[in-house]
Amino acid sequence: MSAVGDVLARSRASTATAGRGRLAEVLGRRRLPSGRSALGALLVVAAGLGVYLSHERATTEPETRWIVATRPIAAGHVVIAADLGVAPMRLPGSTADQAYTDPDHLIGTRALQAIGDGELIQRSDLAEPGAAPEVGANRQVTLALPAGRALGGDVADGQVVDLLATGDLAGSTTVIARQALVTGVETSGAETIGSTDEVRLTLVLPDEEAALAVVDAHETGKVTVVAPSSVDLEADDPAPSTAGSPR
Repeated sequence: MSAVGDVLARSRASTATAGRGRLAEVLGRRRLPSGRSALGALLVVAAGLGVYLSHERATTEPETRWIVATRPIAAGHVVIAADLGVAPMRLPGSTADQAYTDPDHLIGTRALQAIGDGELIQRSDLAEPGAAPEVGANRQVTLALPAGRALGGDVADGQVVDLLATGDLAGSTTVIARQALVTGVETSGAETIGSTDEVRLTLVLPDEEAALAVVDAHETGKVTVVAPSSVDLEADDPAPSTAGSPR
């Protein structure tokens, strides 16, 4: 029995030694990650970084403060400091190019169209700085004119026009107001579609002198509205067509 026990003990020891050897061999193997695994890990890191940066942009307060209206501004209104405020926001490049950050550049300009409370103020909303009349000097008048003397009724809010006065004598027409801002247009007497007999224009004039001249001319003479045209009269005449000409 002792001999058999020795054999069994030696067998168990040999088996345990072999098992430990195989375990050490397996644990000792070290494999480097494959290229596909490395690329996958890199993509996961990049995605996480993108999410983090997006969160930072969304939660970080914008640094640029843009000029907005603090109350409704009517077309023709001369802008004062109380009309303006600032609001931080991010704007795309094309919009930022048309917006303002310094309110001093806008005080004294005229609104070319209505601007809502809290609305971003852009260059297209205002007359050019420096071209507006002095604050408090402008005057508003309303004229009832035949359509033929008001551009056929084709006048729009925010349009800038000049006014002419014509007396009873030939050659008596003169310019009585320049750069008048149209802030209201009403038509009447339209018996059929497209027909207009009278146009009521509300105009903002640069000063009291211009307002007096316009009202006087309206009562005693004939007032005509004129507007700049985009037609280039100096452009070369197009070459005459030769289609259908005999050979």
